Amino acid sequence: MNAHNFFAELKRSNVYKMAVAYAVVAWLLAQIATQSFPFFEVPNWSVRLVLLLLVLGFSMDPRFQKLIADGEAAEAQAQTKP
Repeated sequence: MNAHNFFAELKRSNVYKMAVAYAVVAWLLAQIATQSFPFFEVPNWSVRLVLLLLVLGFSMDPRFQKLIADGEAAEAQAQTKP
């Protein structure tokens, strides 16, 4: 598979939109954690844990979005066959 087909497939399955949405929500959650956790005297390691989980989640989110899109395409194709 060449790079052009790969990126076209990612665009078709809305992986780009989902990655941007995840990045915005992750940024918001990171800001909330870094600003509010010290106020409530939550340990510093918990802020690091939240940030680590957000980064790990960002690496998994496009994969799940791709799997969902492929599953929907396969289901639609199965329904059209007699």
